[in-house]
Amino acid sequence: WPGSPKPTRWSGATRTVVFYAHYDGQPVDTTQWKTAPWQPVLRDKPMEAGGSVIPLPSTAGSVQGEWRIYGRSASDDKAPIVAMLSALDALKASGIQPSVNMKFFFEGEEEAGSGHLGPLLERYADLLKADAWLFGDGPVHQSRRQQIVFGVRGVTGVELTVYGPSHGLHSGHYGNWAPNPVTRLANIIASMRNDDGRILIKHFYDDVSPITPAERRALAGVPTIDSAMRAEIAMGAT
Repeated sequence: WPGSPKPTRWSGATRTVVFYAHYDGQPVDTTQWKTAPWQPVLRDKPMEAGGSVIPLPSTAGSVQGEWRIYGRSASDDKAPIVAMLSALDALKASGIQPSVNMKFFFEGEEEAGSGHLGPLLERYADLLKADAWLFGDGPVHQSRRQQIVFGVRGVTGVELTVYGPSHGLHSGHYGNWAPNPVTRLANIIASMRNDDGRILIKHFYDDVSPITPAERRALAGVPTIDSAMRAEIAMGAT
């Protein structure tokens, strides 16, 4: 953030939306790549389906739905950034004035834990003030229909230390007598949730808002993909 730039405001717009995406990616293991990860490659279909490398278009034209770009973090998460900026260019080229003020927040530490995100949000709270944030980061719905997810899961890191014997013990001599730290850790983790995924930690759900009737109606309208997904990944239950 070089200084504190003034956000562009559109005449008559009373609402502001921030569009978020991140441009960093996971560390690269080049031995797992068929082509160089730093050189974007276009294929005529997914690589696992036998997609062949085709030239990157140099002129305007249509894009085929099965084409795939392969490159480091091309989809997660550079593609949304390109889509957002292309849409902004298209609006300007067409002389269309957006009905909302737009701000863009592109982060470079998402895959590394967003260590500086908190201080950035606090430092630039006034600049980032908005009515809504849209996160362009997530999978396409299995039905391939466009979707907006109202709410994003958070992540909490916890470090557990389990103590055991002062040195390694032979299981044939000490098994079933000396508690195994790995088993105890597994028991601790298993005790936190039941088989259906409900968290068993006391007070975990105290501040969770119940699902509203409107949300239940929206959920009922989502295409049903559970059976197809279970068959695709060979799972007996979810």
